[in-house]
Amino acid sequence: MKAHKFVEVLVLDGCFIIELFRKKSNEDLKEEGDPIFTMSCLLQFLHHDLILLEN
Repeated sequence: MKAHKFVEVLVLDGCFIIELFRKKSNEDLKEEGDPIFTMSCLLQFLHHDLILLEN
């Protein structure tokens, strides 16, 4: 993977994590029908993935 593509992936991952934390902490930011929050298994998988040491 080229360096600029790797940096792009890191930035997008970081933005996703920040947005996830914002929406999880503020109910007003959650969108109706957002699959991350409507499907409980997705949120559990995300929590598990975020605490893995290699991340």
